[in-house]
Amino acid sequence: MNETDKIKLTTTNLDFHSSWVIGTADTQQIAERIRRELNMTTSSLEEEQIIIRQFINHITQRADQDLQITETVHFCQVQLELNNKRLNQLRDSWDNCQQLWDQYKLAQEQWTIFTETARRLDESITSSLSRMSRTPLPNQPHELAEALRVHHNERNEIDHLTLNLKTEAQQLGSMIGAQPDDHDYNSQSWRFIEVPNKFISGLPLSTMGKRLRSEMCLQLAGLETRWNAWDKAWTSRSIQLERRGTHFGQLTTIE
Repeated sequence: MNETDKIKLTTTNLDFHSSWVIGTADTQQIAERIRRELNMTTSSLEEEQIIIRQFINHITQRADQDLQITETVHFCQVQLELNNKRLNQLRDSWDNCQQLWDQYKLAQEQWTIFTETARRLDESITSSLSRMSRTPLPNQPHELAEALRVHHNERNEIDHLTLNLKTEAQQLGSMIGAQPDDHDYNSQSWRFIEVPNKFISGLPLSTMGKRLRSEMCLQLAGLETRWNAWDKAWTSRSIQLERRGTHFGQLTTIE
């Protein structure tokens, strides 16, 4: 086998898997696997470039002037150029993978904040519903004052958590290709729509981004249902407390 055949064999045996399904359980392991394969392929190409240059130097410096080397040198130069293009493509691929991984880590941090806020809101809603169902209406004016204080404190707490959750959802959505539905003019809307087409690369276009969008929208839909049920119960309780206050006022007037 001559030197030119060796170069051809080395080039055709190189293989790089250009696409991976991102979004499995161990994303970090996948990123490391991509990095290893990229490094291995890049190193092989760089070594091949050295071999080709050494081969060109060797045959051009030989004393035998009758040796027909023009075609061989041209082939080697073409191969050098092709390898350089592929090396640049591989480096760009790794830069894109690194960018995607960095975006994923930031999105995971924001996802943790979002889910923790959602958990706290859900617990507050559950606690408030439980309190309203098990606590009888006040029978004395001083009991009414305490009941109103607790009732409105719960409203303030849940409204605050709701606002925080929607803020965190918008922040997360901007990372994964989702935004609030502009066509829903309800100020209490929880709806988000997918807008991955606004992006040309990165996390929003990946399987991982699609999964995160779906999970976020599902959580928000569930919380919206819970919040609406709580809001109706809270409003109904407020009316009951207001009527009880009116009743106490009438009794005081009679007395």
